[in-house]
Amino acid sequence: MLAALAEATRQIQIVAPLIGLWFPEFRPEKPAFLEHPLTGTVREIAAAIRGYAGLGVPHIMFQCWPYTEQVLDRLTEAVRLYKADLA
Repeated sequence: MLAALAEATRQIQIVAPLIGLWFPEFRPEKPAFLEHPLTGTVREIAAAIRGYAGLGVPHIMFQCWPYTEQVLDRLTEAVRLYKADLA
């Protein structure tokens, strides 16, 4: 039984969720391709990342809208805040 459980565990694949991240201050119209996008301040986004980590999700991916340098800077800052909380 334990051997079968170990084998089944080895076969589990990790799925990384794709999170739509929308910054309406840079592009007010909600993108049609993001049904329920995450939006908020840098601190709120960091808290959302913490929430996923708390659920045991080891990896997440973001689809940013709009895809601009300003948006990527904000996402980077949210990740920095998240990592700082881990230290």
